[in-house]
Amino acid sequence: GYFEASAMVERLDIPVKIDRSMGDVHAAGNPHVHLDPRRIQTIAKALHVRLIEIDPAGKAYYQQRFINFNQRWQQAINKWQQQASQLKGTRMVVHHRDWVYLFDWLGIEIAGALEPKPGLPTTASHLLLLKQTLTAKPAKMIVHTTYQNPRGAKRLSQLTGIPVVQLPYTVGGAEQVKDLFSLFDVTIQRLTSVKK
Repeated sequence: GYFEASAMVERLDIPVKIDRSMGDVHAAGNPHVHLDPRRIQTIAKALHVRLIEIDPAGKAYYQQRFINFNQRWQQAINKWQQQASQLKGTRMVVHHRDWVYLFDWLGIEIAGALEPKPGLPTTASHLLLLKQTLTAKPAKMIVHTTYQNPRGAKRLSQLTGIPVVQLPYTVGGAEQVKDLFSLFDVTIQRLTSVKK
């Protein structure tokens, strides 16, 4: 019954070489695939096929559930893309590179990361380097998740005037995020509500 969802889709950020000096880098590529609804759709299709392999007697049920989900999901993707169209080409600072898939889907550029290397905490010297970079080429916002320490984001905001946005990242990451649909609803609403 083993099913590895992230193995069902193309991964981004696959390193050419890897060693510990690079920080917490994933050898098989960035695993945060759940932040691209197109990849969720691919995973859902593969999962329903796998469930049928494991439980052939439930085939009709799994097929109907997949068809229902896929129709609702595609309608939601179309809505989200329309709502987020204004974000295309926007530059954003991230805490960690956990937004790669969302940004790839929406055409958002990563302007920098609060972590000097993946998994390492923000430092004052790194924030000053980011400030220089952002002075030359500004970003629209600084994003972080509910589980990441907001101090670095708030400090960089003080240094640059760039607003900070806390995103839910996953189901349960904000009070109103109860499922995958509301995860993207809330994420896109928060990203598009920033005026600058």
